[in-house]
Amino acid sequence: PKSFLNRFTKVYVEALTSDDLQAIVSSRFPSIPMSLVHSMIKFNSTVHQDVVEHREFGDLGSPWEFNLRDVFRWCELIVFAGCNESLELAGRFACDIYLHRFRSIQDR
Repeated sequence: PKSFLNRFTKVYVEALTSDDLQAIVSSRFPSIPMSLVHSMIKFNSTVHQDVVEHREFGDLGSPWEFNLRDVFRWCELIVFAGCNESLELAGRFACDIYLHRFRSIQDR
């Protein structure tokens, strides 16, 4: 009911830009090189565009959301494993964060 909605304040927040995400991630995970942070954020943005905006795949299980939380989880795995400098090893964790989330074999 409308009377219930009147009890809350609506807040509109713009989406974080890539620069915002890089600043947040690099301050939270200073041991990860900025070049790797940049690659991770670019990957996250590409997945978001392909799945959420363009709907190129991932219909089963949608709606999807790929955001800062996913990048944080990815960074935590990288730091925990001690592979801060290795793009290849860091890329393996993308499977855990992104790939295994999809429900169909075709989407994976």
